[in-house]
Amino acid sequence: MKALSSILIALGAFQLCVCLPPLPKKIIDGFVFKPDLRCDHPVEIEIFLDMTCPDSKAAFPVIKEMASHYGDKVILRSFMFPLPYHRASWLACRSTFAINSTKPTLTYQWMEAVFEKQVNLYNSATANLGDDKIMEILARWATSLGMKERDFLRESASSSWDQTQQWKYGCSRGVTGTPFAFVNGENVDMEPDWTLEDWVKVIRPLVNLV
Repeated sequence: MKALSSILIALGAFQLCVCLPPLPKKIIDGFVFKPDLRCDHPVEIEIFLDMTCPDSKAAFPVIKEMASHYGDKVILRSFMFPLPYHRASWLACRSTFAINSTKPTLTYQWMEAVFEKQVNLYNSATANLGDDKIMEILARWATSLGMKERDFLRESASSSWDQTQQWKYGCSRGVTGTPFAFVNGENVDMEPDWTLEDWVKVIRPLVNLV
């Protein structure tokens, strides 16, 4: 009986290992704003965005303004968190990995470009489009940044795992929508219409700035 019990426990443990989905890495880097900028002991800002979310689009310009305002006093990391009720969100967010893998200095320029043309990715515009057609739209936009269409499509297709890991990471942090912000690891209840002054109220106590 003991031998049988040991076998059953071993089989159960094996099944548990097989069935559980892989967990995301403990540390997910995200997309760093101005990756060449050296930051010593910065305030860390983490923003979760959906490239097809109107609220993410509304918040994005001020988020960039905040990061530029503080320079090497802060480090801004953006994460893709596609929301399931936006038809093209997964593909649009995944495309950011394609740009970042080949032209990391253009990642935020790409995000800005997608936000500017976001209306073309709304549910009403893509409801009757297959994934391949949506990717063709994104690929045309990528060529405007100097990326070859075939390279963009290849890198996008190979980024599904990275996108999945980043999305799981957001879930593990308690992210439930976009934009969703953390400052030094603590959730900040930001709003899409936050101004630079709103950000300053949060960050000023943490940096040696007047």
